[in-house]
Parts: sequence; structure tokens; C-alpha cells
Amino acid sequence: EVGGFFGHEMKRADFDAIVVEGKAEKPVYLWVHEGEAEIRDASDLWGLLAIDVEDKLKERHGKKTSVACIGPAGEHLSLMAGICNERGRLAARSGVGAVMGSKNVKAIDAALGKSNLSAANKSKVKGLRDKGQAQHKAGDHKGSVKSLAEAVRIILNNV
Repeated sequence: EVGGFFGHEMKRADFDAIVVEGKAEKPVYLWVHEGEAEIRDASDLWGLLAIDVEDKLKERHGKKTSVACIGPAGEHLSLMAGICNERGRLAARSGVGAVMGSKNVKAIDAALGKSNLSAANKSKVKGLRDKGQAQHKAGDHKGSVKSLAEAVRIILNNV
């Protein structure tokens, strides 16, 4: 779990998951938009810090895209390399950034898609939301977080 909006935007671009097989011959990034994926040259991005990669791809594809990328640690296959998005949110356990680097994938850039996300059981989610809000108002902050987290989990498992 990394936080940020990358997963949400990837889903709105009509992708549930992305599987990368093999290794690119040169640095690339994946441009994901409206159900399509394009492999693009990332030679100009290789060697840049993750935050700079995000800025460059947002200049290239628009400010509303969401970028997951690696920095030099991922390129050099460091066992502590992470995948960065939202200007510093990191998926950084187990060297996942090194996996992208080992495939010569610098980034995945997801465009703001048009697909709507909704829960399969909206009444259950609404009930949990209402319960969490009531707990929060009553001062039970630990219980409210648990209830609201369950509502989010249901949405994510049913989109």
C-alpha cells in the first residue's frame, strides 16, 4: 500500500493490473490511457530523480496524469529501491523499484481516465461510512478509522 492516486487513475484508465514480462533493450516508460498502453522511450529520463521524472512526464502528458516511477536506486538495482508516486509516496519494501529497474522500466504514467468506479454493494459501504462518522463524532476515533477503512476495502475489492 503506497497511498496517492496512481491505482485509482490506472483503474480509471481501464486497467486492473499491469504485468511486465522480459526486459526492454533500452530505458522505457509505459503510457497508459483509455484502455491502451504504449511503450515509449525513456532515455531522457534515465538517471533522473523520481520527483524530476514525475515532473517531466506531467509536462509531457498533462498535469492530471499520475506517475509511478523509479530513481537512480532502482536503475542500479538497489535492494532498497522503491517506486515513487505523488511527489514522494513510496512503495519501498523488498526493493520493488529494483524490479522495475531490472526490466529497464523507468515509469508508468496513467492518464486521467473516464471510467467510473463504484462499489458493488453501495448500501453496505454507506452503512459503514455512517457508522464510522457516528463513532468519530462520539469520540471513538479508533473505531471510526476501522469502520471507514472497511468501507474503503469493500470499494476496492468490488470495482
